[in-house]
Amino acid sequence: MIKVKYKKKKLIYKLIFGVIWLFIGVFTLLEKNEIYWTDYGFIILSVVYLISYFFQLEEQYLTIDNEFICLNDSQDKKFYLGDITSIEKQADEYILKTNEKVMILNIDLIDADSLEKIDKELEKIQLKNLNTKV
Repeated sequence: MIKVKYKKKKLIYKLIFGVIWLFIGVFTLLEKNEIYWTDYGFIILSVVYLISYFFQLEEQYLTIDNEFICLNDSQDKKFYLGDITSIEKQADEYILKTNEKVMILNIDLIDADSLEKIDKELEKIQLKNLNTKV
């Protein structure tokens, strides 16, 4: 199983913004004498950023195993490797197509070490699928 990691910079930004929003939220709540429900907005924003950070840290961007390729985002797209009909590499993305679906992988979100792995793995998948269809 190959886990394609997010860039560390992206993850660190999410963590930093989550902590900053948390400090602003706590400071706002401690400073005010009268608290309104809207004052919790900073803390809610902080929680969203921190949950997103921990989810992306744990799940990573993409998972490739023996049978499936799974994009671990909010839509959770999953393709059977044998169904992939074409793989196109453009300037900043990979486009994987089946007869029914399209998956776009944003190269800008992928860690440099993982990018090398995914290049090799997608090349293997493309060769394997070409050989089985001939």
